[in-house]
Amino acid sequence: MPSHSTTILVTATTGMSQSSTPEAENIPLLCQSSDAKPKGESIDTSQGAHTVVESETKTQSAASKTSTLLYSQEPFETFQGKVSGLCLTKFGPKTFSIERIKGGSYNRIIGITIRSPRPKKWSWLWARTFLAQILRAYNLATIRFALTHLSHALPAVFAADITAENLLGAPYQIQQRLPGQNFGDIFETLKPAQKQCVVRLLVGILTDIRDVTSTAAGVISSPNIEYGESSASTVSIDKFRVGYRNPPRIAKFIKPETWSASPETTLEFLLEQCNRWKEFEQTNWEFAMPLWSKFKKIAHALHGLGFIPDTDRFHCCHLDLRPRNILVDVIDDATVKITGLLDWDADFAHFCPKFVAYGSPFWLWIADEDYEWDETRATEAPSDPGKQQLKQLFEDLASAEWIKYAFTPEYIIARRMFAILRDGIRSNNDSDDADDIVATWQKMHYDKALDVDVDSDEELEDVSTDAEDSDGQ
Repeated sequence: MPSHSTTILVTATTGMSQSSTPEAENIPLLCQSSDAKPKGESIDTSQGAHTVVESETKTQSAASKTSTLLYSQEPFETFQGKVSGLCLTKFGPKTFSIERIKGGSYNRIIGITIRSPRPKKWSWLWARTFLAQILRAYNLATIRFALTHLSHALPAVFAADITAENLLGAPYQIQQRLPGQNFGDIFETLKPAQKQCVVRLLVGILTDIRDVTSTAAGVISSPNIEYGESSASTVSIDKFRVGYRNPPRIAKFIKPETWSASPETTLEFLLEQCNRWKEFEQTNWEFAMPLWSKFKKIAHALHGLGFIPDTDRFHCCHLDLRPRNILVDVIDDATVKITGLLDWDADFAHFCPKFVAYGSPFWLWIADEDYEWDETRATEAPSDPGKQQLKQLFEDLASAEWIKYAFTPEYIIARRMFAILRDGIRSNNDSDDADDIVATWQKMHYDKALDVDVDSDEELEDVSTDAEDSDGQ
Protein backbone atom coordinates (compact mmCIF):
# COMPACT_ATOMS: atom_id res chain seq x y z
CA MET A 1 0.00 0.00 0.00
CA PRO A 2 1.77 3.19 -1.12
CA SER A 3 2.21 5.91 1.47
CA HIS A 4 1.38 8.86 -0.76
CA SER A 5 -0.98 9.56 -3.62
CA THR A 6 -1.82 12.31 -6.08
CA THR A 7 -4.98 13.85 -7.47
CA ILE A 8 -5.32 15.37 -10.92
CA LEU A 9 -8.23 17.50 -12.09
CA VAL A 10 -9.06 17.05 -15.75
CA THR A 11 -11.44 18.99 -17.99
CA ALA A 12 -12.28 17.51 -21.41
CA THR A 13 -13.93 19.59 -24.15
CA THR A 14 -15.73 17.90 -27.05
CA GLY A 15 -17.86 20.57 -28.72
CA MET A 16 -20.11 23.53 -27.91
CA SER A 17 -23.64 24.68 -28.49
CA GLN A 18 -23.69 27.44 -31.11
CA SER A 19 -25.53 29.73 -28.73
CA SER A 20 -23.55 28.78 -25.65
CA THR A 21 -20.46 30.20 -24.02
CA PRO A 22 -18.28 28.70 -21.30
CA GLU A 23 -19.70 31.21 -18.85
CA ALA A 24 -23.28 30.34 -19.73
CA GLU A 25 -22.59 26.63 -19.35
CA ASN A 26 -20.88 27.12 -15.97
CA ILE A 27 -17.68 25.66 -17.37
CA PRO A 28 -14.70 25.76 -14.95
CA LEU A 29 -12.23 28.58 -15.44
CA LEU A 30 -9.83 26.43 -17.41
CA CYS A 31 -12.47 25.60 -20.05
CA GLN A 32 -11.77 28.54 -22.32
CA SER A 33 -13.19 29.19 -25.76
CA SER A 34 -11.18 27.88 -28.69
CA ASP A 35 -10.08 31.37 -29.64
CA ALA A 36 -8.71 32.17 -26.20
CA LYS A 37 -5.29 31.06 -25.00
CA PRO A 38 -4.44 30.46 -21.36
CA LYS A 39 -1.37 32.10 -19.96
CA GLY A 40 1.71 29.94 -20.13
CA GLU A 41 3.92 28.05 -22.53
CA SER A 42 2.33 26.54 -25.66
CA ILE A 43 3.52 23.32 -27.25
CA ASP A 44 2.89 21.90 -30.74
CA THR A 45 -0.81 20.96 -30.81
CA SER A 46 -0.29 18.18 -33.34
CA GLN A 47 1.35 16.18 -30.56
CA GLY A 48 -1.09 17.32 -27.91
CA ALA A 49 -0.41 20.80 -26.60
CA HIS A 50 -0.19 21.57 -22.95
CA THR A 51 -0.09 24.90 -21.17
CA VAL A 52 1.05 25.46 -17.61
CA VAL A 53 -1.49 27.59 -15.77
CA GLU A 54 -0.33 29.15 -12.50
CA SER A 55 -3.68 29.79 -10.82
CA GLU A 56 -2.62 29.40 -7.19
CA THR A 57 -2.46 32.12 -4.64
CA LYS A 58 0.95 32.75 -3.08
CA THR A 59 -0.19 30.88 0.00
CA GLN A 60 -1.32 27.87 -2.02
CA SER A 61 1.90 27.87 -4.01
CA ALA A 62 3.97 27.92 -0.85
CA ALA A 63 1.85 25.12 0.58
CA SER A 64 2.32 23.03 -2.56
CA LYS A 65 6.09 23.49 -2.51
CA THR A 66 6.16 22.70 1.20
CA SER A 67 4.16 19.50 0.74
CA THR A 68 6.46 18.50 -2.11
CA LEU A 69 9.39 18.59 0.31
CA LEU A 70 7.56 17.31 3.39
CA TYR A 71 5.89 14.34 1.73
CA SER A 72 8.65 13.55 -0.80
CA GLN A 73 6.43 14.27 -3.77
CA GLU A 74 7.95 14.67 -7.22
CA PRO A 75 8.37 18.36 -8.15
CA PHE A 76 5.51 19.77 -10.18
CA GLU A 77 7.93 20.96 -12.87
CA THR A 78 8.80 17.37 -13.80
CA PHE A 79 5.55 15.69 -12.80
CA GLN A 80 3.54 17.79 -15.25
CA GLY A 81 5.39 16.12 -18.12
CA LYS A 82 4.13 12.73 -16.97
CA VAL A 83 0.60 14.11 -16.71
CA SER A 84 0.94 15.45 -20.26
CA GLY A 85 1.97 12.02 -21.49
CA LEU A 86 -0.92 10.35 -19.69
CA CYS A 87 -3.36 12.75 -21.33
CA LEU A 88 -1.96 11.91 -24.76
CA THR A 89 -2.53 8.19 -24.17
CA LYS A 90 -6.03 8.65 -22.73
CA PHE A 91 -7.41 11.46 -24.88
CA GLY A 92 -5.25 11.46 -28.01
CA PRO A 93 -3.60 14.51 -29.65
CA LYS A 94 -5.65 17.31 -28.18
CA THR A 95 -4.86 20.69 -26.65
CA PHE A 96 -4.79 20.85 -22.87
CA SER A 97 -3.70 23.06 -20.00
CA ILE A 98 -2.16 21.99 -16.68
CA GLU A 99 -2.94 23.71 -13.40
CA ARG A 100 -1.41 23.14 -9.97
CA ILE A 101 -4.02 22.93 -7.20
CA LYS A 102 -3.47 22.69 -3.46
CA GLY A 103 -3.36 19.10 -2.24
CA GLY A 104 -2.45 17.25 0.93
CA SER A 105 -0.24 14.56 2.40
CA TYR A 106 -1.95 11.71 0.56
CA ASN A 107 -3.53 13.51 -2.36
CA ARG A 108 -1.68 15.66 -4.86
CA ILE A 109 -3.99 17.71 -7.04
CA ILE A 110 -3.27 18.90 -10.56
CA GLY A 111 -5.88 20.46 -12.85
CA ILE A 112 -6.02 19.80 -16.58
CA THR A 113 -8.22 21.23 -19.34
CA ILE A 114 -8.46 19.12 -22.50
CA ARG A 115 -9.92 20.55 -25.72
CA SER A 116 -10.59 18.75 -28.98
CA PRO A 117 -10.23 20.64 -32.26
CA ARG A 118 -13.36 22.64 -33.03
CA PRO A 119 -15.84 20.24 -34.68
CA LYS A 120 -17.34 20.99 -38.07
CA LYS A 121 -20.83 20.96 -36.56
CA TRP A 122 -21.74 22.44 -33.20
CA SER A 123 -22.89 19.98 -30.60
CA TRP A 124 -25.08 20.77 -27.60
CA LEU A 125 -22.67 19.61 -24.91
CA TRP A 126 -19.18 20.92 -25.31
CA ALA A 127 -17.47 20.11 -22.03
CA ARG A 128 -16.96 17.19 -19.71
CA THR A 129 -14.85 17.45 -16.62
CA PHE A 130 -12.80 14.75 -14.96
CA LEU A 131 -10.77 14.23 -11.83
CA ALA A 132 -7.81 11.86 -11.94
CA GLN A 133 -6.48 10.60 -8.62
CA ILE A 134 -3.34 8.66 -7.93
CA LEU A 135 -4.89 6.46 -5.32
CA ARG A 136 -3.86 4.31 -2.45
CA ALA A 137 -5.04 0.72 -2.22
CA TYR A 138 -8.81 0.27 -1.84
CA ASN A 139 -9.73 3.79 -2.95
CA LEU A 140 -10.99 2.70 -6.36
CA ALA A 141 -13.18 -0.01 -4.86
CA THR A 142 -14.50 2.47 -2.29
CA ILE A 143 -15.65 5.09 -4.79
CA ARG A 144 -17.08 2.41 -7.11
CA PHE A 145 -19.07 0.99 -4.20
CA ALA A 146 -20.32 4.45 -3.22
CA LEU A 147 -21.37 5.19 -6.80
CA THR A 148 -23.30 1.93 -6.90
CA HIS A 149 -25.10 2.31 -3.58
CA LEU A 150 -25.59 6.07 -3.14
CA SER A 151 -27.60 8.47 -5.27
CA HIS A 152 -25.86 11.69 -4.26
CA ALA A 153 -23.46 13.77 -6.35
CA LEU A 154 -20.28 11.69 -6.38
CA PRO A 155 -17.44 11.87 -8.93
CA ALA A 156 -17.95 9.14 -11.53
CA VAL A 157 -14.85 7.13 -12.43
CA PHE A 158 -13.78 7.54 -16.07
CA ALA A 159 -10.62 5.42 -16.11
CA ALA A 160 -8.22 3.82 -13.66
CA ASP A 161 -5.00 1.88 -13.30
CA ILE A 162 -4.34 0.27 -9.92
CA THR A 163 -0.77 -0.63 -10.87
CA ALA A 164 2.33 1.56 -11.17
CA GLU A 165 2.94 0.38 -14.74
CA ASN A 166 1.95 3.63 -16.43
CA LEU A 167 3.37 7.01 -17.42
CA LEU A 168 2.80 8.44 -13.94
CA GLY A 169 4.63 5.58 -12.26
CA ALA A 170 1.84 5.17 -9.71
CA PRO A 171 -1.79 4.01 -9.48
CA TYR A 172 -4.31 6.59 -10.65
CA GLN A 173 -7.96 7.07 -11.44
CA ILE A 174 -9.66 9.70 -13.56
CA GLN A 175 -12.89 10.96 -12.05
CA GLN A 176 -15.56 13.36 -13.16
CA ARG A 177 -14.83 16.89 -11.99
CA LEU A 178 -17.96 18.11 -10.26
CA PRO A 179 -19.21 21.71 -10.42
CA GLY A 180 -19.62 24.04 -7.46
CA GLN A 181 -17.65 26.02 -4.91
CA ASN A 182 -15.73 24.54 -2.01
CA PHE A 183 -18.03 24.79 1.01
CA GLY A 184 -15.09 25.40 3.32
CA ASP A 185 -14.01 28.44 1.33
CA ILE A 186 -17.38 30.17 1.51
CA PHE A 187 -18.93 28.82 4.73
CA GLU A 188 -18.32 31.93 6.82
CA THR A 189 -19.63 34.20 4.05
CA LEU A 190 -22.99 32.44 3.77
CA LYS A 191 -26.14 33.94 5.19
CA PRO A 192 -27.81 32.18 8.16
CA ALA A 193 -30.61 30.81 5.98
CA GLN A 194 -28.09 29.41 3.50
CA LYS A 195 -26.14 27.65 6.26
CA GLN A 196 -29.36 26.21 7.64
CA CYS A 197 -30.19 24.90 4.18
CA VAL A 198 -26.88 23.03 4.13
CA VAL A 199 -27.60 21.51 7.56
CA ARG A 200 -30.91 20.15 6.27
CA LEU A 201 -29.21 18.63 3.25
CA LEU A 202 -26.38 17.13 5.31
CA VAL A 203 -28.79 15.43 7.70
CA GLY A 204 -30.36 13.65 4.72
CA ILE A 205 -27.01 12.78 3.15
CA LEU A 206 -25.52 11.34 6.34
CA THR A 207 -28.68 9.32 6.89
CA ASP A 208 -28.52 7.86 3.38
CA ILE A 209 -24.84 6.93 3.73
CA ARG A 210 -25.27 5.09 7.02
CA ASP A 211 -28.37 3.28 5.76
CA VAL A 212 -25.95 1.05 3.83
CA THR A 213 -25.00 -1.67 6.33
CA SER A 214 -22.89 -4.79 6.62
CA THR A 215 -22.30 -7.64 9.04
CA ALA A 216 -18.56 -6.86 9.19
CA ALA A 217 -16.38 -3.81 9.80
CA GLY A 218 -13.52 -2.70 7.57
CA VAL A 219 -12.64 -1.27 4.17
CA ILE A 220 -14.14 -2.11 0.79
CA SER A 221 -11.92 -4.84 -0.63
CA SER A 222 -9.93 -3.71 -3.66
CA PRO A 223 -10.73 -6.79 -5.81
CA ASN A 224 -14.42 -6.48 -4.91
CA ILE A 225 -15.59 -4.19 -7.70
CA GLU A 226 -13.67 -4.32 -10.94
CA TYR A 227 -13.65 -1.08 -12.88
CA GLY A 228 -16.48 -1.03 -15.38
CA GLU A 229 -19.08 -2.95 -13.35
CA SER A 230 -22.41 -1.15 -13.25
CA SER A 231 -23.74 -2.68 -10.06
CA ALA A 232 -22.95 -4.94 -7.15
CA SER A 233 -25.43 -6.52 -4.77
CA THR A 234 -22.78 -7.80 -2.38
CA VAL A 235 -19.49 -6.41 -1.18
CA SER A 236 -16.28 -7.93 0.10
CA ILE A 237 -14.75 -6.22 3.13
CA ASP A 238 -11.20 -6.43 4.43
CA LYS A 239 -10.23 -5.84 8.04
CA PHE A 240 -8.66 -2.53 9.01
CA ARG A 241 -4.93 -2.62 8.45
CA VAL A 242 -2.65 -3.36 11.41
CA GLY A 243 1.06 -3.10 10.68
CA TYR A 244 3.99 -0.85 9.89
CA ARG A 245 3.39 2.56 8.38
CA ASN A 246 6.98 2.59 7.12
CA PRO A 247 8.14 -1.04 7.02
CA PRO A 248 11.75 -1.61 8.12
CA ARG A 249 14.18 -3.57 5.97
CA ILE A 250 13.82 -6.53 8.32
CA ALA A 251 10.29 -6.77 9.69
CA LYS A 252 9.66 -8.64 12.92
CA PHE A 253 5.90 -8.65 12.49
CA ILE A 254 5.20 -10.92 9.54
CA LYS A 255 1.49 -11.57 9.92
CA PRO A 256 -0.81 -10.22 7.19
CA GLU A 257 -1.74 -6.57 7.70
CA THR A 258 -5.30 -7.34 6.66
CA TRP A 259 -7.49 -10.14 5.36
CA SER A 260 -11.10 -10.75 4.47
CA ALA A 261 -13.48 -9.72 7.25
CA SER A 262 -16.15 -12.09 8.56
CA PRO A 263 -19.45 -11.33 10.30
CA GLU A 264 -18.95 -10.35 13.94
CA THR A 265 -20.53 -8.34 16.71
CA THR A 266 -19.39 -4.87 17.66
CA LEU A 267 -17.80 -6.21 20.84
CA GLU A 268 -15.93 -8.89 18.91
CA PHE A 269 -14.63 -6.27 16.49
CA LEU A 270 -13.38 -3.96 19.25
CA LEU A 271 -11.67 -6.78 21.12
CA GLU A 272 -10.07 -8.13 17.96
CA GLN A 273 -8.58 -4.75 17.07
CA CYS A 274 -7.16 -4.43 20.59
CA ASN A 275 -5.62 -7.89 20.33
CA ARG A 276 -4.17 -7.26 16.87
CA TRP A 277 -2.45 -4.02 17.87
CA LYS A 278 -1.26 -5.56 21.13
CA GLU A 279 0.28 -8.49 19.25
CA PHE A 280 1.87 -6.16 16.71
CA GLU A 281 3.52 -4.08 19.42
CA GLN A 282 4.59 -7.13 21.43
CA THR A 283 6.21 -8.69 18.35
CA ASN A 284 7.75 -5.51 17.02
CA TRP A 285 8.90 -3.85 20.24
CA GLU A 286 8.76 -6.74 22.73
CA PHE A 287 6.42 -4.53 24.72
CA ALA A 288 2.72 -3.77 24.37
CA MET A 289 1.19 -0.62 25.79
CA PRO A 290 -1.24 -1.25 28.67
CA LEU A 291 -3.90 0.87 26.97
CA TRP A 292 -5.02 -2.04 24.75
CA SER A 293 -6.03 -4.04 27.82
CA LYS A 294 -7.79 -0.99 29.21
CA PHE A 295 -9.61 -0.45 25.91
CA LYS A 296 -10.76 -4.07 26.06
CA LYS A 297 -12.16 -3.49 29.52
CA ILE A 298 -13.98 -0.38 28.33
CA ALA A 299 -15.39 -2.39 25.39
CA HIS A 300 -16.68 -5.08 27.74
CA ALA A 301 -18.20 -2.40 29.97
CA LEU A 302 -19.93 -0.75 26.98
CA HIS A 303 -21.35 -4.13 26.05
CA GLY A 304 -22.44 -4.96 29.59
CA LEU A 305 -24.15 -1.60 29.99
CA GLY A 306 -26.10 -2.10 26.76
CA PHE A 307 -24.35 0.51 24.62
CA ILE A 308 -23.17 -1.95 21.94
CA PRO A 309 -25.73 -4.77 21.64
CA ASP A 310 -24.89 -7.84 19.60
CA THR A 311 -27.75 -7.04 17.22
CA ASP A 312 -26.02 -3.92 15.85
CA ARG A 313 -24.81 -4.02 12.25
CA PHE A 314 -21.90 -2.04 10.81
CA HIS A 315 -22.71 1.07 8.81
CA CYS A 316 -21.16 2.80 5.83
CA CYS A 317 -19.43 6.03 6.90
CA HIS A 318 -17.61 8.96 5.33
CA LEU A 319 -15.74 10.26 8.35
CA ASP A 320 -14.05 13.14 6.51
CA LEU A 321 -17.21 14.70 5.15
CA ARG A 322 -16.04 18.14 6.22
CA PRO A 323 -16.56 21.49 4.43
CA ARG A 324 -13.39 21.05 2.36
CA ASN A 325 -14.86 17.88 0.83
CA ILE A 326 -18.26 19.35 0.00
CA LEU A 327 -19.05 21.33 -3.16
CA VAL A 328 -22.01 23.71 -3.17
CA ASP A 329 -23.87 26.02 -5.51
CA VAL A 330 -25.53 29.07 -3.98
CA ILE A 331 -28.96 29.41 -5.58
CA ASP A 332 -30.40 32.37 -3.69
CA ASP A 333 -30.35 34.01 -0.25
CA ALA A 334 -31.99 31.00 1.37
CA THR A 335 -31.05 28.08 -0.89
CA VAL A 336 -27.80 26.20 -1.36
CA LYS A 337 -27.42 23.08 -3.47
CA ILE A 338 -24.81 20.44 -2.61
CA THR A 339 -23.18 19.55 -5.94
CA GLY A 340 -20.47 17.17 -4.83
CA LEU A 341 -19.26 14.90 -2.02
CA LEU A 342 -15.53 14.35 -2.37
CA ASP A 343 -12.56 12.41 -0.99
CA TRP A 344 -13.92 8.88 -0.83
CA ASP A 345 -10.59 7.74 0.54
CA ALA A 346 -10.62 4.30 2.15
CA ASP A 347 -8.89 5.83 5.18
CA PHE A 348 -12.16 7.57 6.07
CA ALA A 349 -14.90 5.91 3.99
CA HIS A 350 -15.55 2.39 5.24
CA PHE A 351 -17.85 0.24 7.39
CA CYS A 352 -17.86 1.27 11.06
CA PRO A 353 -19.70 0.36 14.25
CA LYS A 354 -23.15 1.91 14.54
CA PHE A 355 -22.05 4.37 17.21
CA VAL A 356 -19.48 5.80 14.76
CA ALA A 357 -21.99 6.26 11.96
CA TYR A 358 -24.31 8.17 14.28
CA GLY A 359 -21.83 10.87 15.25
CA SER A 360 -22.92 14.49 14.79
CA PRO A 361 -21.59 17.02 12.24
CA PHE A 362 -20.33 19.04 15.21
CA TRP A 363 -17.89 20.98 13.04
CA LEU A 364 -20.90 23.04 11.99
CA TRP A 365 -21.10 24.72 15.38
CA ILE A 366 -17.50 24.47 16.64
CA ALA A 367 -16.14 28.02 16.51
CA ASP A 368 -12.47 27.15 16.01
CA GLU A 369 -11.66 25.11 12.90
CA ASP A 370 -8.48 23.91 14.63
CA TYR A 371 -10.77 21.74 16.77
CA GLU A 372 -12.79 20.19 13.95
CA TRP A 373 -11.73 16.71 15.11
CA ASP A 374 -12.22 17.38 18.83
CA GLU A 375 -15.55 15.71 19.49
CA THR A 376 -15.23 16.38 23.21
CA ARG A 377 -16.60 19.82 22.33
CA ALA A 378 -19.61 18.50 20.41
CA THR A 379 -22.01 18.97 23.32
CA GLU A 380 -20.85 22.49 24.18
CA ALA A 381 -23.32 25.32 23.70
CA PRO A 382 -21.81 27.67 21.09
CA SER A 383 -21.32 31.27 22.18
CA ASP A 384 -22.07 32.53 18.67
CA PRO A 385 -25.86 32.91 18.11
CA GLY A 386 -25.57 31.75 14.50
CA LYS A 387 -23.79 28.56 15.46
CA GLN A 388 -26.31 28.03 18.25
CA GLN A 389 -29.01 28.04 15.58
CA LEU A 390 -27.13 25.44 13.52
CA LYS A 391 -26.74 23.10 16.50
CA GLN A 392 -30.40 23.53 17.44
CA LEU A 393 -31.48 22.88 13.87
CA PHE A 394 -29.51 19.64 13.79
CA GLU A 395 -31.14 18.55 17.04
CA ASP A 396 -34.58 19.39 15.62
CA LEU A 397 -33.97 17.44 12.41
CA ALA A 398 -32.15 14.39 13.78
CA SER A 399 -34.04 11.40 15.11
CA ALA A 400 -34.13 10.63 18.82
CA GLU A 401 -31.83 7.66 18.18
CA TRP A 402 -29.33 9.87 16.37
CA ILE A 403 -29.35 12.43 19.19
CA LYS A 404 -28.74 9.64 21.71
CA TYR A 405 -25.73 8.33 19.81
CA ALA A 406 -24.41 11.80 18.98
CA PHE A 407 -24.35 13.34 22.45
CA THR A 408 -24.23 10.50 24.99
CA PRO A 409 -20.77 10.75 26.62
CA GLU A 410 -20.15 7.00 26.44
CA TYR A 411 -20.69 7.00 22.68
CA ILE A 412 -18.36 9.96 22.25
CA ILE A 413 -15.70 7.99 24.13
CA ALA A 414 -16.41 4.94 21.97
CA ARG A 415 -15.93 6.97 18.77
CA ARG A 416 -12.64 8.37 20.02
CA MET A 417 -11.57 4.84 20.92
CA PHE A 418 -12.53 3.57 17.46
CA ALA A 419 -10.15 6.05 15.80
CA ILE A 420 -7.27 4.66 17.86
CA LEU A 421 -8.30 1.05 17.22
CA ARG A 422 -8.50 1.70 13.47
CA ASP A 423 -5.20 3.55 13.04
CA GLY A 424 -3.09 2.54 16.04
CA ILE A 425 -0.79 4.79 18.05
CA ARG A 426 1.16 6.80 15.47
CA SER A 427 2.36 9.75 17.52
CA ASN A 428 2.68 11.19 21.00
CA ASN A 429 -0.60 13.00 20.40
CA ASP A 430 -2.32 9.67 19.74
CA SER A 431 -0.86 8.27 22.95
CA ASP A 432 -2.01 11.31 24.92
CA ASP A 433 -5.49 11.03 23.41
CA ALA A 434 -5.68 7.34 24.31
CA ASP A 435 -4.72 8.13 27.90
CA ASP A 436 -7.37 10.86 28.00
CA ILE A 437 -10.00 8.41 26.71
CA VAL A 438 -9.23 6.05 29.59
CA ALA A 439 -9.17 8.86 32.15
CA THR A 440 -12.47 10.28 30.89
CA TRP A 441 -14.11 6.86 31.09
CA GLN A 442 -12.89 6.32 34.63
CA LYS A 443 -14.32 9.66 35.71
CA MET A 444 -17.75 8.61 34.46
CA HIS A 445 -17.58 4.94 35.43
CA TYR A 446 -15.04 4.42 38.16
CA ASP A 447 -14.31 0.79 37.51
CA LYS A 448 -11.47 -0.99 39.30
CA ALA A 449 -11.48 -3.51 36.45
CA LEU A 450 -9.38 -1.03 34.45
CA ASP A 451 -6.58 -1.61 36.92
CA VAL A 452 -6.90 -5.40 37.12
CA ASP A 453 -4.48 -7.62 35.21
CA VAL A 454 -6.16 -10.55 33.47
CA ASP A 455 -4.88 -13.06 30.96
CA SER A 456 -7.91 -13.68 28.77
CA ASP A 457 -11.03 -12.05 27.39
CA GLU A 458 -13.14 -14.48 29.42
CA GLU A 459 -11.53 -13.40 32.70
CA LEU A 460 -11.83 -9.79 31.61
CA GLU A 461 -15.56 -10.19 30.90
CA ASP A 462 -16.09 -11.75 34.33
CA VAL A 463 -14.26 -8.89 36.06
CA SER A 464 -16.19 -6.25 34.09
CA THR A 465 -19.53 -7.92 34.83
CA ASP A 466 -18.74 -8.08 38.55
CA ALA A 467 -17.86 -4.38 38.55
CA GLU A 468 -21.08 -3.47 36.73
CA ASP A 469 -23.12 -5.53 39.20
CA SER A 470 -21.47 -3.79 42.14
CA ASP A 471 -22.18 -0.38 40.58
CA GLY A 472 -25.86 -1.27 40.39
CA GLN A 473 -26.12 -2.36 44.05
